[in-house]
Amino acid sequence: MVIIEVLSDSTRDYDRTDNFKLYRDIPTLGHYVLIDQDSILVEYYRKQKSEWVFESYTRLTDTFTLTLDVGAIKLRLRDLYNRIEFDG
Repeated sequence: MVIIEVLSDSTRDYDRTDNFKLYRDIPTLGHYVLIDQDSILVEYYRKQKSEWVFESYTRLTDTFTLTLDVGAIKLRLRDLYNRIEFDG
């Protein structure tokens, strides 16, 4: 199972800490992806055996892969942030 969340200003800290602690109790959860809406930042947690492995991506040219039972899904940050304009 995969959970993907877009971080907002009001839930950002909760999603990274307490919410993720709750999600880790879901036995079928294997991937947790946080997408920042204010900057190019994707935080990817994947379960590998009984440990969670963390990776972060910060460039539009970055790609990461969710490996699921039904196959692999490649996600490009360029696609995730398509038509998003950042202030500054």
